Amino acid sequence: MNENALQQVSEEIASIFLPLRQLDSEGRVNAFFIALGYQLPVGRSFGNITKIIQKTEDLVTAIEQLAGASTDDEKWGAVLNLLKKIVAVVSEISTRTDELKTELNVIPNFVTNSEIDKLPKRLLDYLLSYYLWQYHKGIYGVTFFIGLLDEIDKPEDVDKFQPAFKLRAIHWERLPEYFTEPDEIPELLYQWNSDFDSELFINRLYFLFRSFQLPGGIYPQSEKVRTALNNISIDLHELRTPIFENARWPDTHSQFGINVSPVEERGSNKAGFAIIPYVFGATSFDFDISEKLKIIFESTASIDAGFGIIVRPDSDVELITNLFDAPLDSVDFSASLKVAQRENTGEIVIVGSPNATRFAIEGLSTKIFALKNQSSSNKPDVGFEIELEAIRLIISGGDGDGFLAKLLGDNGINVEAGLTFGFSHASGFYIRGSGGLGIKLATHISIGPITIQEAIIGLKFKDSNLGLDAGATIKAELGPFTAIVENMGLTSTLSFPDKGGNLGPADLAFSFKPPTGIGLSLDTPAVRGGGYLFFDPDNERYGGALELSINNMFMVTAVGLITTRLPDGSKGFSLLLIISVQFTPGIALGMGFFLSGLGGLIGINRTLNEQALIEGVRSGSLDSILFPENIVANITRIISDIRLIFPPKRDQFMIGLMAKITWGVPALVSIEFGIIIEFKSPTRLAILGILQVALPTEEEALIIIKVSFAGIINFDEQYLSFDASLFGSRILTFTLEGDMALRLNWGDEKAFLMTVGGFHPAFEPPMRFNLGNLKRLTLNILTGNPRLSLTTYFALTSNTVQFGALIDFYFKVSKFKAIAFFGFDVLFIFSPFRFIAEIRAGVAIKLGSTTLLSISLQFTLAGPTPWNAAGTGSFKILFFKVKVRFSKTWGDRKDILPTKVPVLPEIVAALEQNRNWTAELPHRSFMLVTLRELDSETDGIVLQSYGSLTISQTILPLDMEINKFGNNVPSDIERARISRMKIECDEVEIDDVRDSFAPSAFTEMKDEDKLKSSSYVKERSGVRVRETDRIYVNHAIGRKVEYEVRTSDFDRKSDVPYELFTPLRLNRITEDGERFRLAALGGAVGRSDLARELRVKTTRRKVQLTSDLFSIAGMDNLKIFSDTTFTAGTEAEAHDQLKRIIKEKPDLEGKLQVTAEYQLAV
Repeated sequence: MNENALQQVSEEIASIFLPLRQLDSEGRVNAFFIALGYQLPVGRSFGNITKIIQKTEDLVTAIEQLAGASTDDEKWGAVLNLLKKIVAVVSEISTRTDELKTELNVIPNFVTNSEIDKLPKRLLDYLLSYYLWQYHKGIYGVTFFIGLLDEIDKPEDVDKFQPAFKLRAIHWERLPEYFTEPDEIPELLYQWNSDFDSELFINRLYFLFRSFQLPGGIYPQSEKVRTALNNISIDLHELRTPIFENARWPDTHSQFGINVSPVEERGSNKAGFAIIPYVFGATSFDFDISEKLKIIFESTASIDAGFGIIVRPDSDVELITNLFDAPLDSVDFSASLKVAQRENTGEIVIVGSPNATRFAIEGLSTKIFALKNQSSSNKPDVGFEIELEAIRLIISGGDGDGFLAKLLGDNGINVEAGLTFGFSHASGFYIRGSGGLGIKLATHISIGPITIQEAIIGLKFKDSNLGLDAGATIKAELGPFTAIVENMGLTSTLSFPDKGGNLGPADLAFSFKPPTGIGLSLDTPAVRGGGYLFFDPDNERYGGALELSINNMFMVTAVGLITTRLPDGSKGFSLLLIISVQFTPGIALGMGFFLSGLGGLIGINRTLNEQALIEGVRSGSLDSILFPENIVANITRIISDIRLIFPPKRDQFMIGLMAKITWGVPALVSIEFGIIIEFKSPTRLAILGILQVALPTEEEALIIIKVSFAGIINFDEQYLSFDASLFGSRILTFTLEGDMALRLNWGDEKAFLMTVGGFHPAFEPPMRFNLGNLKRLTLNILTGNPRLSLTTYFALTSNTVQFGALIDFYFKVSKFKAIAFFGFDVLFIFSPFRFIAEIRAGVAIKLGSTTLLSISLQFTLAGPTPWNAAGTGSFKILFFKVKVRFSKTWGDRKDILPTKVPVLPEIVAALEQNRNWTAELPHRSFMLVTLRELDSETDGIVLQSYGSLTISQTILPLDMEINKFGNNVPSDIERARISRMKIECDEVEIDDVRDSFAPSAFTEMKDEDKLKSSSYVKERSGVRVRETDRIYVNHAIGRKVEYEVRTSDFDRKSDVPYELFTPLRLNRITEDGERFRLAALGGAVGRSDLARELRVKTTRRKVQLTSDLFSIAGMDNLKIFSDTTFTAGTEAEAHDQLKRIIKEKPDLEGKLQVTAEYQLAV
């Protein structure tokens, strides 16, 4: 143990208790109790406090003995004595408080009305607060600003025997929240999300600055700032702080500072604050402000005219330039102010001494930042960060006795971790780094067949408590069995109850710590293998795995997970079990195929995470589900994979079957696949598998092809998805990789998409397809240096066909580099046939980052005849560069006109087909009887007396200008619509019905529009009769229905049926009536769609998002064009309406545009 470290600890502890040692008179004691909030009668407190002072003197004596100890035995004895004295002081405070309460019972109502029960906590909080304020003002300021330490002005209250005083409180219960729920702190302290208390925020921020001896003060908000921020109140105050000044005025003077000013609530924008930095004499600087610290300011924009950062809850950060002139929303911007350790200053020792046992930090920095990037999807942000590159705890083995030196080893214990914590408007409070501290000691203590392999000590935070765990990993060898119990031992919890505990304001409790894992292995001639069980009681998750090889013929594996807490936090259980067995040799199926494995999967209160499954296909995680190998060695990865792919979900169930089929002996081709059915909401069918081809043998393979795949059919949402990925594949030494995806939606939003290797660079697939980043189909011919690779892709959508390829070469010798590439991207349009190909190629020789020689070509080729090539070519040698633009057209123009076809007959034919006439029920109405299926020859439509009638076709969209009809053009009509409908002689009111149509099949579209548009959009397809009571039929059938009830048992020969039970009659139910009604709710009738509970139930309904609507707006102001009856519709309808307007008013061409409704100016 290091002498300097002990000396520092001694001085710090002595400083904490210094105020108690100075209470040497009754007047000082009474003044001290007044500071704690108690007005005690004269002579009632001094005797008790004297005994506490005596214990404090004993503590100081113990500290001095520890500092003066010379040998290891003396030091350890002094440490134990010091611990006893600390416990004695805390115990004495609690004891004297009880005695004081007994003495004060003679004063009427004192014990019941006063808060004397809080004396131990108030005393310890006061001592620690006073210590921090006297010796560590910076820490005091930080803890005060974040609310861990508080100062509360308490008024005089005679009834509670309370004088006017300032309560110094430490909120120990909040300490874990800074690590577990840091985003809740701003609301707790400053009502950030509800009613922001800007005055309290400004005052505490000023106190924080003053604790670090920064200049500045609180002033009335200037009129210029109030006007710029659109504030109304004139009694607001702001904090003005010059943070840094350099040199002298006025020759080389530069200054940087910030104003923090409140921003009032305006409309839907809540109240917040503004940070207004200022700088003059420099646009950026980097200066040393001491021997160990430097300050750095950087900005990408000038702030002379005023720059403001406005921060509000529940809204984006506003970055405003020209604040004092004409405020404008800032474009791309970044600024930061950073105070950091200078380079090569080494670590800062907090406790201990260099090159010995110590607690130290290194790389300390504090940064305030603001940034905005319009080209990025990230929102504007502002915040601060405090970073510690290294927090280091070093316990040197040489500082201890022989036992410690042996236990710790030559290197001792070196625990190091980085930590960054901060706050930003976009992310809230955040912490990067470790939320706990753990130390492992390699013990290797053997006691017979038992070996204690390591001891583990860990500190953690949970539920507003601090926990210290001490455990050991134990190994036992019993014949052929080997067992390992991981981290079993003792746990202690330090909590801070309101009324204190066994350690003053704190309470320390001990309990048994169950093991985190148990492993078991078996090694016999007939059976080999092992298993593993893990326990996670904090998250209520448990699991295990088993792997056994029996006579080298059967390999049995099992993986199981149980969760006793569901995702909504409620109690319950969720089970996932995967079992498989592999055969060697397999069961012959014929034609060289063998059944080499079978398995199954069951999930209770489990669901399938589609996105995780897709990512698992591309990362190879399906190995963890389909016949996993080396389970015990890979248990962590396997458990993590299946937990992510099959998460818990209430009332959801899964069942699956798996098989492994191989071909050849030894196996040249193998496929592992599984079929999983999930129900009840959603109902899905999933097929997943892994295909492997190895030639000529798996051990000496020249060709290895591995493909993982997964397909999902969602019956509720009516879509199909299929994903596949090449991984671990090669041809000779050439590696292969790439992804494939297929999406088909036949529901309300019809869509189709298929790709191998990705899409055209200009194409953005819909977000709802969950495609992610698809790898190009890649052949790596050379890897490393030199590098040569070929990538390609092919994609098909309802609007386009896309494909492309790229070959890339790289070679480096010393500082010289050679780079070459050739690639193309092609887009095909079929009617009229046309294609566009973007081609690029180039070669460059570089020295470092300097280009010595380069030649490049980039052009677009369009055809067929006439052919057109347009682009640029460039050539560069050193500093000489030539760039040429070109455009060349050749070949005869061949006007390939599309075929003209009549459209109206097809529409009429479709409207006459029975299948396009549908009888519908009103919303929330039900069929009260079940009808048999009609014969296919039946011509009529069965219509309920209270039903409605719908007529819809999918030949072409109605009431929209049509200039295409598939690959042809209409010859007879440009627009079709249903204007009215009659039944017999009566005209009925109608509403529009919509169906899905591919827009490019009916409207000419530009190539870029085809890439960006949806595959299918909802357009008018027919009509629905609005008035159901106006529908009359000329043929109705009335039929009397009679019921015949028979009761029968299973014995058909019996003359008298056996009564299985006595049926209850409602009029005979008395005390069992309520029980019957409750039971009926769980029966088939109670759960039917006609049940009253389900008909009126409104909870748990899914949120449905409507499709985007489009309007016609001005090009200059984005305000909706009002001189039309059209307000909003689909994109195709909006374009159609725009064409109508331009035809009627040609002068509006170029002044109007189709705009999404959410982009319109208010």
